[in-house]
Amino acid sequence: MGVLKKMEKWAVWVIFALAFLLYANTLSHDFVMDDAIVITENAFTTQGIKGIPGLLKHDTFYGFFEDEGKADLVAGGRYRPFTPMMFAVEYELFGPNRFPGHLINVLLYAITCAVLFLLFKRLFRGNVRKEFLYPVAFLSCLVFVVHPLHTEAVANIKGRDEIMALLGGLAAFYILLGKQADNLQSRILAFVVFSVGLFSKENAIVFTATVPLALYLLKKRTIRDSLVRSAPLFVAAAVFMIARQSVLGMGIGGDAPGELMNNPFLKMEGGRYVPFDAGEKIATILVILFHYLRLMFIPWPLTHDYYPRHIEIFQLSDALPWISLATIAFLIYLTLANFRKKPLLAYGLLFFAMALFPYTNILFPIGTNLSERFLFTPSAGACMVLAHYLNRLFHKKRPGRSNAVVYAVLGISLIFALITFNRNFAWNDNYTLFTTDIAVSERSAKLNNAVAGVLTSKASGMQDVPAARENKLLRALTHAERAIEIHPTYKNAHLLRGNALYYLERYEEAVNAYEEALALDRNYPEALRNIGIAYRDGGQYFGEREGNIEKALEFLIKAESYMPEDYETLRLLGVAHGFAGRHEEAVSFFRRAAEVNPDAAGAWYNLGSAYHHLGRPDMTEKYHQKAKEMEPDIVEKMRSDGK
Repeated sequence: MGVLKKMEKWAVWVIFALAFLLYANTLSHDFVMDDAIVITENAFTTQGIKGIPGLLKHDTFYGFFEDEGKADLVAGGRYRPFTPMMFAVEYELFGPNRFPGHLINVLLYAITCAVLFLLFKRLFRGNVRKEFLYPVAFLSCLVFVVHPLHTEAVANIKGRDEIMALLGGLAAFYILLGKQADNLQSRILAFVVFSVGLFSKENAIVFTATVPLALYLLKKRTIRDSLVRSAPLFVAAAVFMIARQSVLGMGIGGDAPGELMNNPFLKMEGGRYVPFDAGEKIATILVILFHYLRLMFIPWPLTHDYYPRHIEIFQLSDALPWISLATIAFLIYLTLANFRKKPLLAYGLLFFAMALFPYTNILFPIGTNLSERFLFTPSAGACMVLAHYLNRLFHKKRPGRSNAVVYAVLGISLIFALITFNRNFAWNDNYTLFTTDIAVSERSAKLNNAVAGVLTSKASGMQDVPAARENKLLRALTHAERAIEIHPTYKNAHLLRGNALYYLERYEEAVNAYEEALALDRNYPEALRNIGIAYRDGGQYFGEREGNIEKALEFLIKAESYMPEDYETLRLLGVAHGFAGRHEEAVSFFRRAAEVNPDAAGAWYNLGSAYHHLGRPDMTEKYHQKAKEMEPDIVEKMRSDGK
């Protein structure tokens, strides 16, 4: 306690520095995961400042999908233009450079932690004994700073929406608790900073309830006075909702999607997905809430992915939902029983519950079971609960008790800091993140699919190390098949299974995988493209490596049906027909190849050679001469290439 007293003057800077240093190892990280949606592959963000009007006029996902239907894949839509506008400005200034994005995230997190500390000192005054105010505020804020659940919000640049939403809410909260809160300047400032939070992410709206509640419960103001003082928040919320409605044309929520990756409360019955029955949904939500509570106390193991079926389908006959319900009932009792006599405890519990409630899937679907980043704002409420118990422990004057409590909190904070620092490394890039977290989320269809993708991508560039390349491709195949086992109609998993098989040169199986993807979506562009390539390269493989001309022709004819203007497909069809002694067909395909790519000297040379086999020396000379005029060493080149 004595050490903390000596640091009081520098406390806010200590908090800021700790937060910054804890995440400094993320500054060299790459863009990761959803950064593609809002930054690197967003049509508006990558325009820089010119893209800002588009960000203001559309759903946040629209700039990535560029399709109004796909932009609304998750129920309720996403209107969060402020942080994408920040990314657009950064893109204008620095281009596709990830360092500024990471640096700004870390700085904003450090500022958020500093504001939280200042808020705690102001909020706890009158609820914590004066001599304990500083150490209670410092220690409870310290736990927030180091909590491992915050890694996704800080280490993933896209997570800035979480940081800005909380920062905007905390800053407005701090202003409205001040002595000058009733003057016009303070009200305008509260309106502005809270608007920033709301337009960063809609969950900031929870402060419209938690701020007046704090004024009433902790500062003993009347209900009327609490509401009047909170008016800037209500005005900002109204402005935000009007803007959101005008852009999205919907409220928060909406109908649940019919795709498992956007609605975890679906199950397969009779070959199709149907909603959970009421008992299954209630039981599973209770288990999700249990995991949220557990993660606050035991943030291990961590993962970015809780998609189906990381959390299985639970029934009301299972034990865990009832354990969760009993825990929640106890917390409700604790809140109600202490609403007046222990207001800081009651308020911390209510803040946690209200901040978490929008993510529970109780009122409307959010697209996933749970996510660690959803605890970013609620964790501030958990730290208020901690503050209550710290105050009580310090209040009981026994020799050495205060120092023991301080050392215990510092010890827990050190453990949390080490977990956080180590966890940051997983966020280095997609490959590291996905291959790390699959050990935890082995039942997630989405993550198995993602791992298949990054392994295949990595293997495609490893031609010089065939054994390692094959190993990665076989692992990718396993994960793609695992994703399909969990989610049979997951078309992207079928596509990635086909890709792994393609690189393994198992062309017939690859084609079958692409056909399965197309059976789910006949207009799936990636599958249409890849199946044509698989047929083409499979045809070349069967012809050149196995000498099976008929099989080669079968595949190449299929390839042509998908890619009728592909030069290489037409050239290979000419070669295959020539080897089969069908020289007229060979001439036809070589002619088409030359017409598709008239600047290729080899195309004209092949056409001349095909005429040679037809006994047409005049045409042979004509096209060979044309090829030589275009490329004088064409004969030597064709011989060296084996063509």
